[in-house]
Amino acid sequence: MMRDVTAVAATSDYKNPRLAAHMTAQALSFWTTALANQQAKGLVSHGAPKWSPRVTKVSPDSQPERVEVTDCLDDSGWLKYLPDGEPADQVAGGRHLSAAAIVRQPDGSWVVDQQVIGAIGTC
Repeated sequence: MMRDVTAVAATSDYKNPRLAAHMTAQALSFWTTALANQQAKGLVSHGAPKWSPRVTKVSPDSQPERVEVTDCLDDSGWLKYLPDGEPADQVAGGRHLSAAAIVRQPDGSWVVDQQVIGAIGTC
């Protein structure tokens, strides 16, 4: 999912179907809204965040239908730029606590349906 978000953020194409390949519900709404706002400001993102998610809960244990994942997402190397290539601001990014819920779909695939990302410095 984050690879897709990173790739799409390079153009701010919030309508790109790649986003819906691994997200649904609140997570998809969160990222499409963030990218639409970025596009409205004429911004794109360059670089990539660093992530190292870990599973914190699986339910139910016998036949999992939901997995919860936490991470300390580092976006210090994934910054916003103006169309002329200049940095959009002087904010260097940082480390954010991230929590996500991944659910099994009827076809057996897994998609992120919830994601919360904290402010810089939350992990």
